[in-house]
Amino acid sequence: MFKYQTAIFIEDRSNGSMVGFCNGALVSPDYVLTLAHCIPDDLTGLQITVWFGALNISATTESGREINSVDFLFIHPEFDRASLANDIAVLHLQERVAPAPFVSPIRMAPPADVNETYQGETLRTCGWGARMDLGVLTEFSDILQFADNVGENITVCENYYATTPEFIIDETKICLSTTGARGPCKNDEGAPLSFQQDNTDTLVGLFALGNYTNCIRSAPVVYTRVASHWDFITDVTGLTPS
Repeated sequence: MFKYQTAIFIEDRSNGSMVGFCNGALVSPDYVLTLAHCIPDDLTGLQITVWFGALNISATTESGREINSVDFLFIHPEFDRASLANDIAVLHLQERVAPAPFVSPIRMAPPADVNETYQGETLRTCGWGARMDLGVLTEFSDILQFADNVGENITVCENYYATTPEFIIDETKICLSTTGARGPCKNDEGAPLSFQQDNTDTLVGLFALGNYTNCIRSAPVVYTRVASHWDFITDVTGLTPS
């Protein structure tokens, strides 16, 4: 269903233990988009592994799953970890991904969408982040989850997160409401936000910020806007809008 979805594992090279996790989106046979704040400042002794076509990340094996390695990556040159400004990164895959029944790149929102608020529109997020099960907050979801939420004006997120002034929430972000519905939570970072555009799934954002206290459903959530970063994406990948 979400052929572009990726699970990104940051692992200790010496023993394979997981030291970090993020979500991402396959945007071409060679590249994955994710958040810059998912990537440690120091990658010494670490390796990044990407899973495609996965549904249950706790399963040892799974039909349709493919595993790849990252041989190099690009962090937005103006990324700031404190403010989450320009929170986007591009991962280059060691092996080119071939088309498969459960694996396929997603189209990226074009630069023309840079001012689109998506206010009142329904968008979809998918990831393996935490969820509430019978009142208990889990760390991860073993099975890939998705949520449909409605776009809001960016001022809704600006006002909600005003008590955390270091975060920069501006037109390079997308704001969604989670009122009356479930939404992304911790360990959903980098989760692709898609929108049906011309009957095609289109990647418009990557989940960047939410209120992780018990995965509060009424809290608006913030995404890095893909359309705002085409200069960076084209510069490091050579990809152009389709």
